[in-house]
Amino acid sequence: MIVPITAADIPTLPLAADSRFTPDTLARHLARYPHLAFRLAGGPDYALGSCWHRRPEIGLLLEVASQEQRPALVERLLAAYRQAGARLVVLSDSEAERALDFYRQLGFSVLEEVIPYEQPHCRVEPLSPRLALRPLATDDLPALVALEEQAFPWLWWETAESFWEAAQRPDCWVYTAWLGGELVGYLILARRNDLGHINRIAVHPRWQGRGYGAELLTYAIGDLARHGARRVGLNTQSNNTRSQRLYERFAFQCTGERYGVYGLWLEEGNTLSP
Repeated sequence: MIVPITAADIPTLPLAADSRFTPDTLARHLARYPHLAFRLAGGPDYALGSCWHRRPEIGLLLEVASQEQRPALVERLLAAYRQAGARLVVLSDSEAERALDFYRQLGFSVLEEVIPYEQPHCRVEPLSPRLALRPLATDDLPALVALEEQAFPWLWWETAESFWEAAQRPDCWVYTAWLGGELVGYLILARRNDLGHINRIAVHPRWQGRGYGAELLTYAIGDLARHGARRVGLNTQSNNTRSQRLYERFAFQCTGERYGVYGLWLEEGNTLSP
């Protein structure tokens, strides 16, 4: 029998060796997503889910620690997503690595193909700045979400909550870019050890084609270097050739890897649109 995981289960739940969770982080996860955590009664098998970019319409299938019971646990989690009104469920990278053949048989397919790029030296020629960049403030969030929904496809939208969470992380920096009183673009940057990463870079479509993307990229590389990065990476969709040309101008090189974002539509007829 499959039952919900409760806080009382945490001390005895044997987390997988490669789990992303510790008992403390699992307790916080359960407090937020009590309806997306299940285990096999009396056994070690479990399944955990959340929401993609804090968006309840897109589930994120995080971690399933099971072999024989994986089908039943995943079906229970999918049923919970349907009950909560989700349109789509996406696999975490780690779960795709664990059991991709299984999920393909279940109907998961590639929604987007992603290409990683890296610049090995974290250097850039300075540009004369036209934009005013400042750290994200709470008052910026409505305009930032509106820009986000113009600049990116539906699958990739961030939310006010996910923006603010990123801004609170000690290893992450969120900047908004302004021209006069108008929000033109934004950056989300992160660093781990000597690797800087441009998590997001965006210019509102109305302001594209004027060199502001290059200006933001210049600032991003310089800021990551100031924070101790010696190389910098980023990801982009395989069909985003415009961005790829920009990155290659700045000496970014494709790492040779590609990976798919796998998802399962919970209702027939859905597409990657609002």
